[in-house]
Amino acid sequence: MNCILLPIHSKKINWLYSFIRSIDLKEKLNFDLILLVSNEREHIQISSTINSLLSEYTSIIKYFNVELYIKQSLKNEELLNRYTLNTDRCIVNLKKFCALHWAKDHYEYCAAIDCDTIFKDKNATHAFFSDAIKNYEKNIFFGGTNSHSGYNEILKACSKYLPNKYSNKLETLTQKFTVYPWFFDVPLYQNKDLIAFFEVMNHQNDNLNNFWNNQNWYSFEHIIFVYFKLIYQNAKLINYSTEVKQNVPEGLNLKDLINIKYRYNYLTTWVRLSSVIEEPTLLQGENIHMIYHIDRI
Repeated sequence: MNCILLPIHSKKINWLYSFIRSIDLKEKLNFDLILLVSNEREHIQISSTINSLLSEYTSIIKYFNVELYIKQSLKNEELLNRYTLNTDRCIVNLKKFCALHWAKDHYEYCAAIDCDTIFKDKNATHAFFSDAIKNYEKNIFFGGTNSHSGYNEILKACSKYLPNKYSNKLETLTQKFTVYPWFFDVPLYQNKDLIAFFEVMNHQNDNLNNFWNNQNWYSFEHIIFVYFKLIYQNAKLINYSTEVKQNVPEGLNLKDLINIKYRYNYLTTWVRLSSVIEEPTLLQGENIHMIYHIDRI
């Protein structure tokens, strides 16, 4: 079984409503939807809203209480304090890392998305994981060259979670930390890779508590995972900037994605909303299953 991990908080309920409504229930789903709520208060608020407005979907929805997981499973008081206070703006990445740490023991594949996303159509609900897994099995990732200091800082910060002996290799693979791969495709994780990933994090940081306690806004969970795949599983990072205009992945339009498809035989499973609005006919016949909102950039 697979799952979609979806971080949510009260201010995003409108986006959550749209995403859930885009799920087709006419056929049996091949995934669970796991809502990552911040705490028990938020769990009650969001579950009550869903029970009231989207009662037909309640059977496919599960809740992951991040605060409770830190208390009961990780049992890390320092982390709980950092999480509660949002120290170093750590919450956004901690939510996903905690959920991945839990999900690795319950699901084969986990996709992590934000709630400002919808399925393209009803068929996409059932086809998404099949195509996403095919992409994952290619063991390649894509990024675009970007010289902005903010992106450079993120890439460097994420490299600190891997052993120091691989620093030079990561610098080379990312072309001096300029090839930025964040959200080119829906972040997907296989359980066996997550188990190996957390073992590396445990060893590199002396113990897993240190890994958790070092989380901050720059700890982009999928970039750290991509680094792990590059170092330990011979994954390849491709700089698509030689094929399309230089841009971060979330800035690519549908034409760019199709150009990359024909050059590398790899089509992403999502595209940004504004690109679909600009060129709706290009989406026809392409196996892109999700659409995300431009306000994420």
